[in-house]
Amino acid sequence: MIASRMTAGRSIRSAALLAVLAAMTQIVQAAAPTGRVILHSTPPYASASTAVRPENPATVIDVTIWLKPHDRATMDALAQELYDTRSPNYRHWLTRQEVAERFAPSANEAATVRQFFSSHNLHVVLTDRDNFFVRARGTVGDVQKAFQVQLNDYRLRGKLVRANDRDPRVDGAAASLVRAVAGLDAAVYSHPFIVRPIAVGGMLVGAAYTLFRMRESLTAGLGKAFADLKQSAAERAKLSRTEQYMSSKAVFGLIALMFVLMCVLYVRISGLVWPAILAAVVMLLVGFFFATVSGNLVGFIGSSNNPISGLTLSTLLIAALLMVALGVSGNSGVAAVLGVAAVVCVSSAVAGELLQDFKVGYILGGTPRRIQIAELIAVVVASLVMYWPLMLLHEANIKAGGIGFGDRQLSAPQAGLMATLAQGIVGGNMPWPLVVVGIFFGIAMIMMQVKSPMLVAVGMYLPFETTFAIFVGGVFRSVGDWLAKRGSLNEAQRARVENAGILTASGLIAGEAILGLVWAGLQFAPAWTRTQILSNPSYLVGGMIVMAALAVLMIRLPLSAAGDPNEPAPPTAIM
Repeated sequence: MIASRMTAGRSIRSAALLAVLAAMTQIVQAAAPTGRVILHSTPPYASASTAVRPENPATVIDVTIWLKPHDRATMDALAQELYDTRSPNYRHWLTRQEVAERFAPSANEAATVRQFFSSHNLHVVLTDRDNFFVRARGTVGDVQKAFQVQLNDYRLRGKLVRANDRDPRVDGAAASLVRAVAGLDAAVYSHPFIVRPIAVGGMLVGAAYTLFRMRESLTAGLGKAFADLKQSAAERAKLSRTEQYMSSKAVFGLIALMFVLMCVLYVRISGLVWPAILAAVVMLLVGFFFATVSGNLVGFIGSSNNPISGLTLSTLLIAALLMVALGVSGNSGVAAVLGVAAVVCVSSAVAGELLQDFKVGYILGGTPRRIQIAELIAVVVASLVMYWPLMLLHEANIKAGGIGFGDRQLSAPQAGLMATLAQGIVGGNMPWPLVVVGIFFGIAMIMMQVKSPMLVAVGMYLPFETTFAIFVGGVFRSVGDWLAKRGSLNEAQRARVENAGILTASGLIAGEAILGLVWAGLQFAPAWTRTQILSNPSYLVGGMIVMAALAVLMIRLPLSAAGDPNEPAPPTAIM
């Protein structure tokens, strides 16, 4: 009797324990994440860096789900046989219809994926005719809920791009059908990261070719500079006022002083001695030659389009390669390389401006020596002043909800690209095949007798909106020249029209810069000063109206300055 009671008690306890375990299993299964994680769907730059900020949940994006093909093993084997010379299927390509009949997902499977999108408030915009993919559109907030990810902005080579922070998860019946998810990240690799290294290679060749074509002028200029060192005060006094330049002794003395100061600076920022001194030597030599190239290019395309960043990138490549050859790596090597590039960047820019000032001084009868002194003063003053507008732009962008330099509205792409190249070369991650392609491309342009390979490479390097704006300006100029010839204007009148057109374009460039600073300043003003005039503006219509107004301004205004045909011709500002 007692034994039977003990047996019954154990049975009851065992049954209760089993019931508890079953209940816990159901609870765990209910709490466990459902669906399937689509592995290897997080971009490497998102995995290796920290998010700058969350993506705006109201932003509308497109997301595409690629479905698994049927009989994937057979498809992979067939793909290998197409390139196997021993296989009977060698180069027996399938038509699209044959691929769809053998491997395409079914209509029901595509409908299941569409149902997944619809259940998460995402609107289906496209289904592939063979059901290989389904594309939907919705807000970032809904996409994050659908795929259980967080979309953030990450910094990629100087720009902010959207990416998911982890691999997406697909729930329900669609989970087993998904092969890949596209559209969660928004990185674009074509122009900035492929074309620009090619353009850098072309600019290297273009710079070398420009120096080669200017070899006689360079030799004559250096000869004159060294001859001036032996020139006495009496001999300098015999020169006419418009031929008097700063003494070569003063010029070389200032160069030596700056060389010593830069050596000290490079040693301080890099913590290295001999590599820093070598970097200063590179800065001195490359700065001299690229200043010459910059001055020559300014004569062709003007100061506003001078490819300073291209010349700076070329300098960066040379300096970085020398650092690598010396075994310098890490942040100290990057700091030295960027220090060299920064000095060459400024010297090339100042050289272009100085050549423009010399040109204007020649037209107006100015004294070159005084122009040089004024330029030295201007460089010092600008260095002290330029910090403040840069800080204003940076802080205003943060005030408007951005992150300062590097934001979409203040991207500074050249600075980001320079930093990436410096880190890539010193770290051994430089896309050298693309640079070599650019070098051969530049050589091919020289063999085809292209007038200026450097300008072609610059056009490849600059953003499309910049080059297209230059093209539109050229169209306006062509229309103006055609109207001037059609109106039977003489040489003197056409010269006045040309000068007025250049002044008009220069005013527009300066006005754009001033308006940008004004808008930045308004970010710190009361909100009513930034009232939006139109709630839903039509950029197409408005843009065409502004374009037409600019065309009238840049064509009619210069033509109205033709003046009397009997007046003498003014000096022309050759661009």
